[in-house]
Amino acid sequence: MKLIADIGTNPELIKIDVTDILLHHFLKHYDDIGVTEFILHGNNEVINTIKPTYSSRYNIKFIPICSEKFYEYKNRDWSMHNTLKDTKRLKEYQHPPPNPNTCPLWIIQNDLKKQYITENELCFILDLDEFVELSSTELKLIESSEIQFCKGVLRDRIGGSNGNLATLNKQVDIFEQLNKTVDITKGLAKRATQKVIITRGHLEHCHGHHDVYNKADLSKKKWTSVLNIDHCKYFKQNIECGLGPHGRKEQAYFNDLYDK
Repeated sequence: MKLIADIGTNPELIKIDVTDILLHHFLKHYDDIGVTEFILHGNNEVINTIKPTYSSRYNIKFIPICSEKFYEYKNRDWSMHNTLKDTKRLKEYQHPPPNPNTCPLWIIQNDLKKQYITENELCFILDLDEFVELSSTELKLIESSEIQFCKGVLRDRIGGSNGNLATLNKQVDIFEQLNKTVDITKGLAKRATQKVIITRGHLEHCHGHHDVYNKADLSKKKWTSVLNIDHCKYFKQNIECGLGPHGRKEQAYFNDLYDK
């Protein structure tokens, strides 16, 4: 199965050292369970820095998206929303109102499916901090099924001691470093923790890949169980950089929790 992921496409949210550490663990995890090709899209700066380290170790297709192209996608997000609104079709689609902080990664990824995924193929759509709890045998069962999509639920992981978040490294297994299961995201970000993690062919997912885009597709056949996703987001370097739509909230949360 192929896998599509963002490694830093938004030029306003680039943190290469965080990307590098997560990508190290991410590629190993999914290579171990049987992913055959990684389709990674990102800003030119990120790709040029990351590519030499990983291109010889894994089967990766790097998709550079320059800043100008990224902002074209942001404009397309607005245009798609306004078209649905003007034609009174917003209720048919899960398209949240765009705002200056909206990141149209889902539109980019739906385009990439049309370019690199055949109509009959299943593929993962994931963030770098999402590690699906799945064995290679279970993945083969999913691949041999007739499902159209599969869902997972986030299970936050955290590590550290003495009131400090863990500083993530490449040397130790990520689950040993983030060795505690907690529930932070749902309350902190006030968003759904279920996500669409596998789709077939060109089936479109929506913003944040929390669901399918066209509500009519919700009735299509999905995997019988909801898989666990270890959400490996809460470590020192990631929280300190304060990036993303919830970055400041996360910083405030941990500053208050640990009274730093």
